[in-house]
Amino acid sequence: TAAMTDSARDGLLLLYGSQSGCAEEVTHVLASEAFRRRFRPRVHAMDEYDVSNLPHERLVVCVASTTGEGEVPDNMRSFWQFLLRRDLPRTALSQVKHTTFGLGDSSYPKFNYAAKRLHRRLEQLGSTALLPIGLGDDQDDLGLDRGFGEWVTQLWPAVEALLPLPPDLTPLPASQLLPARYEVQTFDQATGMQGDELGSAAASLGPCATVTESQTPDRHRPWMARVLRNVRLTSEDCARDVRHIEFDLAGSGLQYEPGDALAVQPRNDEADVRGLLRVLGFEPSQRLRIRAVASHAPPLSRSDYTSLELFRDRLDTFGVPRRPFFALLAHFATDQMQAEKLAELGSVAGAADLAEYATQPRRTCAEVLRDFTSARPPLEYYLDLLPPLRERYFSISSSPLEHPTSAHITVAVVRYRTMLQAPRKGVCSNFLAALRPQLPSTLTSATAATADSFSNPKLNAAADTAAISTTTATTATSTITATATATSTATATTADADAAAATAMRPLSTAAVWLRRGCLRLPAASAPMLMVGPGTGVAPFRAFVRHRMCLLQTGKTERQNHSNGDSTSSADASVSVGPSLLFFGCRKRDEDFLYESEWSAAVEAGALTALHTAFSREEKARKVYVQHRMREPAVAEQMWRQLCAPDAHVYIAGAAGAMPRAVRAALVEAAVAYGGMGEDGAAAWLRALETQRRLQCETW
Repeated sequence: TAAMTDSARDGLLLLYGSQSGCAEEVTHVLASEAFRRRFRPRVHAMDEYDVSNLPHERLVVCVASTTGEGEVPDNMRSFWQFLLRRDLPRTALSQVKHTTFGLGDSSYPKFNYAAKRLHRRLEQLGSTALLPIGLGDDQDDLGLDRGFGEWVTQLWPAVEALLPLPPDLTPLPASQLLPARYEVQTFDQATGMQGDELGSAAASLGPCATVTESQTPDRHRPWMARVLRNVRLTSEDCARDVRHIEFDLAGSGLQYEPGDALAVQPRNDEADVRGLLRVLGFEPSQRLRIRAVASHAPPLSRSDYTSLELFRDRLDTFGVPRRPFFALLAHFATDQMQAEKLAELGSVAGAADLAEYATQPRRTCAEVLRDFTSARPPLEYYLDLLPPLRERYFSISSSPLEHPTSAHITVAVVRYRTMLQAPRKGVCSNFLAALRPQLPSTLTSATAATADSFSNPKLNAAADTAAISTTTATTATSTITATATATSTATATTADADAAAATAMRPLSTAAVWLRRGCLRLPAASAPMLMVGPGTGVAPFRAFVRHRMCLLQTGKTERQNHSNGDSTSSADASVSVGPSLLFFGCRKRDEDFLYESEWSAAVEAGALTALHTAFSREEKARKVYVQHRMREPAVAEQMWRQLCAPDAHVYIAGAAGAMPRAVRAALVEAAVAYGGMGEDGAAAWLRALETQRRLQCETW
């Protein structure tokens, strides 16, 4: 009957828990395929779904990523906490079928932990698994595509068997283009405005909704933070550019703790965007009004954009494309060979070719659009082709005791060339490097340089030249951009016009930010700490050490006041901190030893017991990394003496992959050599540290 048909078509619920946007993107890929197969799926972030309706669903497909040390994403927390309630009956979901796909990274010990726990918990509450859980692995040669491809090929036959549609309602062929999820009108078409009216309306449009006094800043209402400092930490002759950047949080209501992360919403490089718009045939200043017309279309933060703003601020124009990008773009290629190649790259069977062409060389969406010259979709389809430009997260490297109204981050600026000399640059890191510091009106440049009582002399010396540093970064970025677009067939006149428009733009001094609770939590002041942070992985440990320095300084002040007869309570006069070891690694001492003078000051003050360094490029015979220093007998013995304490904590931060595994192996070796354990016992000891949250990792 018609009622049964509608029930089957509406019986599919797609839920996602996503931290960086990947799980959300995968879910919308599933939604588009569901529409092709004539279903009417409902799509929600897990925390946006009314979980009290879950027992009445027929089929729930969950897509979940794992963040931190096996934690659920931010927009899944409330949903997950509800499912963990002890008063839920074991038969609560007995009428529900479910399946789960997880997005993870096997370099983490708790690989796809959030998805696995969710899948298991749904079964514990009586739901029947439609399929075994699917697991995507970022470490796979084919990325997430291998696991997703294997899982999704089983998904749709199972869905159609559970929710059969009538014979006369057949899936749309893959060759048929689905309607765009958004409708795009030029601004003058939508409002009738012309000339000066358009300019006046344009001036009233902001880049995003901003926070008011009564709101806590978040992704939807970020705080527009002024940049107070933007200083290069590495030497000028170092190939790596690492920045120390300070954001003003005064008046935002944001209160962070050591270990928290700062979310930064980037924007794409304007010169690069203008170059792409020229290739695609879009006028940068053309005003647009955008409206979602599909029920599963992700909401937009606003409806009015210019073409430039859309590609610069909203779309991940310079991200690496995934398989659905190619499958959709193939519909618009007028050249048969290009259409066939795009279709191949967009198929499950073409995963290896996709990895070779796009994933491994980090080829961007913009470059693909340049390569496939006959594929030029209408403007509305670019909102389906290109995912939203997502925020990036940076460990906060300052202490709120020392800087309650500002947050510091340590950023490695990503710029390199592939083996074929194609330029590559990180969208967010280059956006941050180009930000121009702007002092508050109440803070002069002289007081800014001395505001930090434990300040790094290198930072102070560089404070006055911060503007020069950011200008240098902008120039370097422009050089790379110029090289990347040198093959454009645009005329010199058009290029000059773009350059003039970019030059007319005032350098940015603010960025949209908000906070996220971090993976690493500072222990009690008396607890021993072992910190391993090569490169910019040292950022959260700068926050930890400076926090303890503040505690010591506070205790010293309290003791002085007490000895002078001050009535201040003596409860804080005995402030002391536990022992702490820091392992830091970089290439060369005189090039990229981050915060060098600060660590010396911390050791002298007693906030840091010892600093062990590894400079990988200073010995010609071999490369020395932090794990090698941890294995040196005297160091390993010192390390083990500290780890014997029942409240000792171990922290690892830095690049995912070999480093965290090697550090764990060094910890096990120390337990065997100095703890009298066998290898199995040492491995069990390490697992116990994790279970007790005394071993915490933050890797990327």
